[in-house]
Amino acid sequence: MGVYEDPPIPGLADPGEPAAGATPPTTVSWPPVAAPPVGPAVEPPVAEPSPPPPAPSYAAPPPDTNPPLAPPPFGTPPPRSRHQARLTFVFVVVALVAGFGVTTLILNATDSTKKNAASTTPSTAAPAPTAPSTTVPTDPHASALSQLIVNQADVPLGYRVQLQPGGSDFVRGTTLDLCNGTYKSERSRTARRQVVVLDAQGNQMFSTEAVLYKTPHAAAQALKELRAVVAKCPNGPVTSPVGEPTAVTTFFGAPDTAWPHAAGVTRAAFDFNVTSQGTTVRSTAVYLWRGRALLALYFPSSQGDQVAIQDQTTIPKIDAIFETRLSALPVVDVK
Repeated sequence: MGVYEDPPIPGLADPGEPAAGATPPTTVSWPPVAAPPVGPAVEPPVAEPSPPPPAPSYAAPPPDTNPPLAPPPFGTPPPRSRHQARLTFVFVVVALVAGFGVTTLILNATDSTKKNAASTTPSTAAPAPTAPSTTVPTDPHASALSQLIVNQADVPLGYRVQLQPGGSDFVRGTTLDLCNGTYKSERSRTARRQVVVLDAQGNQMFSTEAVLYKTPHAAAQALKELRAVVAKCPNGPVTSPVGEPTAVTTFFGAPDTAWPHAAGVTRAAFDFNVTSQGTTVRSTAVYLWRGRALLALYFPSSQGDQVAIQDQTTIPKIDAIFETRLSALPVVDVK
């Protein structure tokens, strides 16, 4: 902060030498302190209010010469403009078109459903002239077949028994196919049920097939045809009559000469090689006959232990289990 000194006054003594009786200059601090006012207080003048701006000058609008429209009478709708009428017309047309489209869609959907139902109906090959026209068994004793075949209680844990694909079809399904022969007795079947035993990997380990024929004579004819086809089986390839691969079948001696027999059951057992598509497999098939029933046992291998059936692992002992079942079947079911 600076120091302020009073300026020299002309006509006075040299400021450097103070006059006699003069008071030396007073040194004051900056800013100076204002002295209190002397005399009566004077109010500042009050400014007069500004005059209001002049009103704008413009011509008043001419009076409306069109009288107001009278309101429509009570209950009468107001007239619609052309735009509203056009919108209403368009809405009606769209509604009509939409209704026609929905009706057409419903009709087309109904017709499409009928066509799809017809197109998804499984097509079946025409059966032989003497074969029945349906695969649903009408034989009153068809349920007896479930008492003959292998079931889940017969096999160990880890194995499962299931119906062979087409295993209940006695019209188109094949029962007799040794040496790709032709068997007329197939036309006399009235019921059929074939199941397979599968291991944990899905490999077929054993299979049984139970069939009912129209008469005991027809079932005996099936067994007779089997023996005749085996006796005349060619040494070379034979084309299958039912669409199976062409195969060469070689038969060995009868494997059941020392097996025991169950009462009332006739047996035909075959041990053979089948060579097809470059692969040779040796198998055993056993056919058991009683009355109208024929029970076939299919072993995928002729040698070594088989999958256990009621804890039995050899072919002769497994055969004995099913011979006992067929022998115990009520006569009414097989006659």
